[in-house]
Amino acid sequence: MRGTAMRKKTVLLAALLLAAVESGAVAPAAAQPNERPADEVGAKRAVAARIVALAFPQEKRMEMFGGMIDAMSSQMAIPPEKIGDAEIRAITDKYLGIMRSDIMADLRANSDGLFEAIAVAYAHGFSLQELQDIERFVATPSGAAYVQRSPKLLVDPAVAEWNTAYFQRIMGIVDARKDAMIEELSALKRTRSGSE
Repeated sequence: MRGTAMRKKTVLLAALLLAAVESGAVAPAAAQPNERPADEVGAKRAVAARIVALAFPQEKRMEMFGGMIDAMSSQMAIPPEKIGDAEIRAITDKYLGIMRSDIMADLRANSDGLFEAIAVAYAHGFSLQELQDIERFVATPSGAAYVQRSPKLLVDPAVAEWNTAYFQRIMGIVDARKDAMIEELSALKRTRSGSE
């Protein structure tokens, strides 16, 4: 039981990190050929950097991302009745807290690179005119509020209810497939070790 609960929590943590990317908090930039003049590329990157500075103020970044991580992890949590054993629950809760602290410490230490990457993604994903329009919007109080409050929508009861049900379905999918995957990997390992 203990191993199963820990594996489920590990799967949940991995799903949380994937969800952060898929939710739009971090959008991977698509590779694009650099066919534009260097001055346009530089202009786009400069505007994109200003957008990121306005959208994710340095003093609010950890609060914004911490809130998103907390919201997603609470929605992905295994209901206590599914674990059953209070001591196992206490241990898994303890280590999830430690992992969250470690994740936030790593984000604090390395977030400059993340926000530089987000600026590059904006520069890749939008034209110069679009970036200038976005900058004007984000520079307004309403635009800044829109961007900065968007991660908090994850804790809105309607979104939280849907996400909780979604993550429970994901765990059902994982449970339905994991034993077959483990058996197939074990068979491969046995085959390889027998052929050496």
